[in-house]
Amino acid sequence: QFGFGKLEIARSRLHYAEPDFETTFVLDDLSFGRVLAWQPDEVADFRFSGTLGDSTLSAEGTAMPFAAVNRGDIQLDLSALDLSAFETVLRDAGLPQIDGMVAARIALTTALSADEPPKIAIEGRIEATGVSLGLDEGALSGDRAVWSGRIAYDGAREDYLELDGSLEAKGLRLPASDGPVSAGGLNWDGRI
Repeated sequence: QFGFGKLEIARSRLHYAEPDFETTFVLDDLSFGRVLAWQPDEVADFRFSGTLGDSTLSAEGTAMPFAAVNRGDIQLDLSALDLSAFETVLRDAGLPQIDGMVAARIALTTALSADEPPKIAIEGRIEATGVSLGLDEGALSGDRAVWSGRIAYDGAREDYLELDGSLEAKGLRLPASDGPVSAGGLNWDGRI
């Protein structure tokens, strides 16, 4: 069985490299409270802070890593994450080319199990600036987009995705067969 009373890691660097992708994660502080495999329903607390490129990332929360249903509650702060740094990884995963910056202050709640579909909820604010998403039809882009609200996914439900909040976007450019279409802005507030 695996377990520890407390784990702390500080001032560490993790360098990841492959032929088309390279990044360094600087871990300023990582701390886990008690984690015991033989007490699977015990809640473990954790926190970490660090940087990824020019972006700062911090999180704190709780998890149940050995429970039949691993429930997690995480507060996450992310600033100025450059999406273009992940272009190769996203392309290899079959996702379109993406550029721009993302910042977020969110609460993430999860319920993950090998026997049940996942449940994930994100609540808070996500801001994207200068984002461009390469599609077969052309680039979908915008100067700035802000989501404030809740996004929930429940894999066990037929209507598995729920959005409740507001979206404000400025400087949109949408691909079209006869050339891009521009829109000054978009505001949406509601629930689906």
